[in-house]
Amino acid sequence: MTRVAVTAFAVVMGAGAAYAFMSGDPVAGSAIAKNTCATCHANAEDGAPEFGTIAADEDTYTLRRIRDAIETPHWPNKRKALTSKQADNVIAYLMSIRNH
Repeated sequence: MTRVAVTAFAVVMGAGAAYAFMSGDPVAGSAIAKNTCATCHANAEDGAPEFGTIAADEDTYTLRRIRDAIETPHWPNKRKALTSKQADNVIAYLMSIRNH
C-alpha cells in the first residue's frame, strides 16, 4: 500500500483504529477472541453480537466503536479490559473476517 493510501485510510478510519488494523496479528486476535470473548460473542443466543456480525456490519461496528468496546471492561469481564496490543490483535482478526 502506498504512503498516500495508508495516510488516507488513517484519516478516514481514525488514526488509532487504522493503525490497529495494520499492526495487529489476526491469528493472535482470533485466539484472544475465542479464549476471552467467545463466552458471549460466539452465538447470538446470549444477546451479544456474534464475531461475524461485528465484522460484517461496517456501518454499526466501526473500527473506533470496536476499539472502544474492547478497551472498556464489560460484562462478564467488568474488572478486566484487554491491553492495547490485545485490542489491536482482536481488531485485526475481526477485519480479516470482515474482508472475506
